[in-house]
Amino acid sequence: MDLALAVPTATQRKATPLLALSQLTVDFATRGGGMVRVVHGIDLDIMPGETLGLVGESGSGKSVSCLAALRLLPGEADISGGITFAGDDVTRLSPARLQSLRGGRIAIVFQDPAAALNPTQTIGWQLRERLVRHQGLRGAALQAAAIAALARVGIADPAQRLEDYPHHLSGGMCQRAMIAMALTGKPELLIADEPTTALDVTTQAQILDLLRDLQRETGMAMVLVSHDLGLIAESCARVAVMYAGRIVEQGPTAEIFATPRHPYTRGLLASLPRIEHVVARLATMPGALPQPGQLPPGCSFAPRCDRATPACEAGVPRLEQHGARALRCLHPQDDPPAGPGLVQVAAGAETLGAPMVEAQALGLRYAPRRLLGLFARGAAVQAVDGVSFTLHRGETLGLVGESGCGKSTVARMVAGLLTPSAGELRFAAERGAAPGVPAPRFAQLVFQDPLGALDPRQRIGAQIAEPMEIHRIGDAASRRAEVLRLLQAVGLDAALADAFPHRLSGGQRQRVVLARALALRPPMLIADEPFSALDVSVQAQVIEVLAALQAREALTLLFISHDLRVVRRICGRVAVMYAGRIVESAPAALLFATPQHPYTKALLAAVPTPEVGVRRLHQPLPGEPPSPLRPPTGCRFHPRCAQARPLCRVEAPALHGLTPGQAVACHVVHGDA
Repeated sequence: MDLALAVPTATQRKATPLLALSQLTVDFATRGGGMVRVVHGIDLDIMPGETLGLVGESGSGKSVSCLAALRLLPGEADISGGITFAGDDVTRLSPARLQSLRGGRIAIVFQDPAAALNPTQTIGWQLRERLVRHQGLRGAALQAAAIAALARVGIADPAQRLEDYPHHLSGGMCQRAMIAMALTGKPELLIADEPTTALDVTTQAQILDLLRDLQRETGMAMVLVSHDLGLIAESCARVAVMYAGRIVEQGPTAEIFATPRHPYTRGLLASLPRIEHVVARLATMPGALPQPGQLPPGCSFAPRCDRATPACEAGVPRLEQHGARALRCLHPQDDPPAGPGLVQVAAGAETLGAPMVEAQALGLRYAPRRLLGLFARGAAVQAVDGVSFTLHRGETLGLVGESGCGKSTVARMVAGLLTPSAGELRFAAERGAAPGVPAPRFAQLVFQDPLGALDPRQRIGAQIAEPMEIHRIGDAASRRAEVLRLLQAVGLDAALADAFPHRLSGGQRQRVVLARALALRPPMLIADEPFSALDVSVQAQVIEVLAALQAREALTLLFISHDLRVVRRICGRVAVMYAGRIVESAPAALLFATPQHPYTKALLAAVPTPEVGVRRLHQPLPGEPPSPLRPPTGCRFHPRCAQARPLCRVEAPALHGLTPGQAVACHVVHGDA
C-alpha cells in the first residue's frame, strides 16, 4: 500500500497558501455580558495538496479554529484576524459566496455525525441534496451517484441504506455517510474533525486510504483534527499542537514525533498506549486543561509542567522558529524522549482464579418485531452464534472486533439486560440471583458516554450514592462517607461531590461513572468502550486508575473496545469476534505477538502507530463485515480472506485449541483446507 504523505513541494511552499489564518482570535459572549477568549491569535498556513494534523486535548481550540475559518460559529462569537482562502478574504465574502464556498471548495466532516445529520430526513435525501447542489445531477444519474458515494466509503447495501434514517445506522455508518456527503462537492480543502473516532481500525484504514487517493487524484488539501497520534503520524506531513487556544509546537510530523521539544507534546506522546509493547505504567500529565477565561498567568501549561520556572509565569512565551519547527516554550527539551518502561510479559498461560462467568454456546436471535424497522419485515437476525468463554476472578477479558460483531450484545447478556436465545450462562455461587441471571450487585456496567450516563440535574455525590439508596445500604451518613471514599479511590477531589456533571471534564465524568459502578462493591465490572470519548492524556489517567483499582480490589473485568492499544495495556486475555462468533482467543501477550487467524492479523496490522518510521505495510482489509441478514455460508470471514480455500466456503470451522491457552477457528491454520 502506498503510504506516501502529501508533502508540499518547494514550489508549493513559495506559492500562495490555500488557506491562511493570520492572528486568528475568537471570543465568545458570556451570560454575564462579558467576553471570554478561546483562540489566542494563531497563525497557520495550509498549502495546496498538503495534509496538516491538528492535535491537542478537547477544549484546546482545534475545532473552534476550523469553524472560524468557515465562519460557521454562532452569532455570539467574535472573530478577528485574517482568514483567506485561495487569495479571497473570507471575512468579507457575501452570504451567497460563503454558501458556495462551504460544502463546495471547502468541505468539513464533523466529529459527531448524530448531531450533524438531519434526523427527520433519510440518508439518501441528505446525500442527493448535496449532489444536486454541487454537481447538478438529476434522475437516474442522481440515484446512481448517491449509491456510488455510499459504496465508496464502505457502506454495505448502499441502495437500501439510502432509505434509512440516521437513527437506523450505527455510529460508524453515520460517520461514513457524513464523509460521503462531504466529498460530493469535490473540495479543494477538506477539514476532517475527528473523522474516524467512531470507526473500527479496519474501516479507519479504508477511509484514510480513500482520502489519500482523492488527494492524489484532485490535489485536495486536508486538515485532520484528531486525538489519535498514530493516525496523525501516518497521515500528516506537518502537525500543529494546540494547548489552551494557542499553537505551542508546529513543524514536520516526523521531526516532532521523534524529538518533541515542548513538554506538552512530550506528555501527549508518552500518554499513548503502544501495541508493540506493554509498559509498567502509562505516563500521565497532572491536572487538566484550564477553562477559557481562567488561564494562569504566563505560559498556560506551566501549572502542569515539571520544567516551569518563575519566568514562565511572567508572560506568554512567543512562538519562535527553531529550524523547520516553531516552538512556544522558554525551556524546551532537547534530549530524546526516554524509552518506555517495558514489561516483559510471558507469552504462555497465566495462573487464573476461580471461574466468575462461564458462557456455553451462547446465542441471541433477534425476532423481527424487535428490530424497530431496521430490517425487512419477516427477517430475523442472529446477532451472536455459539459463543463460549470462561471469565476468571481477577481477570480482564477483552472482547474485540469490528462494529456489529456482537461484542456489546455478549456484554448485555452477561449483565442480564438481554436473555440468550440459545446456550447457557453460569455465574459464581455468590451472585445471589436466579440461575443464568446476574444480580445487580454481582456485575455493574461502565458506559461509553459519561455525559449521557449522568443526570445533569443531580449532584455528583447524589448519583454515586443512588445505587446504595436503592439497595438500602447504610444510612445517609455512611453513604456520604462511602461517596467520599469512592471519589478518592478514582483520583477525584472530595469537593466534587457537590458539583454538577457539566462542571467536570470528560475524564472526571468517566471517573464518576466508574465510582458509581463501584458503589455496590461488585466483584465484576463490564466496561463497554469506556475510553473512546476521552483524549489520550485523560485516557491514560483513567486507564491507570482502573488498573490500580483492579489490582487493589481483585476486580474481574469484561472489557469491550475497538482500540487494540488500550486492550494491549489493560487485558490479560483477548477474544476476537467476527460476525457473531469468536474466531480466536488467547492470552494477550501471545495473541499480540503471534496472531493466528487472518482476521486477527488484519486487525493488528491496521492499528496506526506514532513510532517514527513505522508504517503499515498491509493492504486494507477489503469489504465490509457481512450483513447479519445474509451471513455467508461456511467460515463467515471467507469473502474477505485472501487465504480462503474451497472448504472455507461450505463448512464453518470450530474453535479448536492450537497452543496452550490459544484457540483459533480457521481451517487454514489447523491444516484442514
